[in-house]
Amino acid sequence: MGNFGLCLMRRDTQYRAVRQAPALNIIGGGGGIHCITQQQPQA
Repeated sequence: MGNFGLCLMRRDTQYRAVRQAPALNIIGGGGGIHCITQQQPQA
């Protein structure tokens, strides 16, 4: 659940993931689902 909160706070991380997986961009338009699908902690 902690990752979900970080996802909402770190929008730039989502945009980076979208560049890697454009397909997820359509699925995670809102960002919530996209975050869960692409759990990638920012280094």
